[in-house]
Amino acid sequence: DFASAARRYLEAEGPLTTDDWQRFVSMAPLVQERTKLLTEVDGQVSFLFSEPVYDPGSWTKVMEKEGVSEIIFEALKRLGALASFDRDSIDATLREMLEVLGIGASKGLQPLRVAITGSSVSPPLFESMSALGQTETISRLENASTKLS
Repeated sequence: DFASAARRYLEAEGPLTTDDWQRFVSMAPLVQERTKLLTEVDGQVSFLFSEPVYDPGSWTKVMEKEGVSEIIFEALKRLGALASFDRDSIDATLREMLEVLGIGASKGLQPLRVAITGSSVSPPLFESMSALGQTETISRLENASTKLS
């Protein structure tokens, strides 16, 4: 019911493709938990339908810290090598990366969140990556890496 009700707000700018709709449906239960008004839904999931627009505050606060390029490089390498790109595989791979790099989740995952969604506030990261798929996730990490350079 939530997904169907939200669709009208998501399609205010134009109809969603079948792929876009499926991405949203996979994320709808997670978005519903964070939504008070249906008018808020588009702002939470617009990254699913188009390249993220980086929030300047999130970029400055998260992406301009020392070590972020290394985190993105490691994530690219590890996520690119995954044979199965689902929530659990992404979770295990990135948590292993954090352990190898010797950093906590906040320091290591926030840059990925900003690279993927454009903001430091978003639906859960692993589910967002899974919904976008491996190719799009890699592309967004590469774009953020280029912007950092």
